Amino acid sequence: MTVTADDFSVNLNGRTLLPATSFTAEAGRLTVIAAASGGGKTTLFRALLGGLPESATAAGTLTVAGADPFHLGDGLRAWRRQSIAYASQDPGAALSPVMSVQRLIREADPNAEPAALLDRLGLDAKLLTRRVGELSGGQARRVALACAIARGTDVLLLDEPTAGLHADARARVTGLLKELCDSGRTLLVATHDSATAGTADQTVHLGTPPAARSQRAVGEHTDQPVLTLRNLTAAYAPRRAAPVVTGFGLDLYRGEITALVGESGSGKTTIARALAGVHPYATGELRLGDVSVPLTGKRRREHRTQIQYVAQDPRSALNPARTVEQALTRAVRLHRTVDAAQARAIAAGLLADVDLPETVLTARPAKLSGGQRQRVAIARALAAEPDVLIADEITAALDHASADRVLETLADLARTRGQSVLLISHDLALVEQCAHRVIDLDAIC
Repeated sequence: MTVTADDFSVNLNGRTLLPATSFTAEAGRLTVIAAASGGGKTTLFRALLGGLPESATAAGTLTVAGADPFHLGDGLRAWRRQSIAYASQDPGAALSPVMSVQRLIREADPNAEPAALLDRLGLDAKLLTRRVGELSGGQARRVALACAIARGTDVLLLDEPTAGLHADARARVTGLLKELCDSGRTLLVATHDSATAGTADQTVHLGTPPAARSQRAVGEHTDQPVLTLRNLTAAYAPRRAAPVVTGFGLDLYRGEITALVGESGSGKTTIARALAGVHPYATGELRLGDVSVPLTGKRRREHRTQIQYVAQDPRSALNPARTVEQALTRAVRLHRTVDAAQARAIAAGLLADVDLPETVLTARPAKLSGGQRQRVAIARALAAEPDVLIADEITAALDHASADRVLETLADLARTRGQSVLLISHDLALVEQCAHRVIDLDAIC
């Protein structure tokens, strides 16, 4: 089955959501869709599914598996079930957090072999009994991919399938994509991952092709820890026999970027949440300077301000009912003594720090791309002027140029303000580019 776009574009109230594009994706071939964050990848996938944002207008034509998805009428839902499957870049929003992994895969295909499918994606069969809400971000992403594959449709749309995955997991997913192509399926993959893009049979650039990734030197750090963690033990739930993290220790320094790496499920996000005081099943000793801070329970306001956490899932972190301006000014006024006009000016400056224009202030999260939402979440954390910024896979949804700009922001904060950054990532090239120290959980465990 082929997918064809002929001078297809999407606009909304005078704003271009998807620039005019033409391509043909053939069966048995891997087609990569490349664009900067906000460049139209997700809009294109929504259009291929026969859906567009309210009030948006399309020009040109689309043909997907022999049909125009905008002219199917009442048959659209049945056509989707039979012909096309989609795995979004935000599996946390797409999968029910209370359903088990096995039930989700069996709903996609009652005849599927869930354990075998998880094994092909590098996941342990023990995860089958877990609910999605108990999975790490990388595990949830691969479960969403498993559900899409299990449906057995001729056309697969995969939005950032390797984002936030460790190198070994990325290699497994990329290998599986090639296997699916060899079986005759048509794959369209939106990705910023150079390794996945390098296996493509063709690449379709939306708008101007991205510039080459830049390199940077890393500044020096001091020897005085701003944060000390000792003997952290944490579990997913109070009755789970084996904790995910046992006896872990960490020192963070002013003016330093420390990277925490490891396979999906190794405990990176659990450690981050414990440091931020939002993981309820944790024990150990945490200190900010010479002051003891509780790992669980209520923290003093200044301690909540000093440690800011940016999660890997910006959609769930941002209130969909609030504009970006409301989210940022609320954070600014919570942590600083300023009036409304000053708060708005600071909010605009925070957007500039993460390379977003002031016009984004009027948008709500649903109108932004995944990468733009992530940068808004970073800007909101910076509103508190924290001593420690925990960044959990913050570049996973960003193209290379946008990721560089965010990393430059973190490096500037570390260098000029003495801010301590804990950077959680699977991107080893990114880690080598900007981190002063690297802690590998796989080596520790």
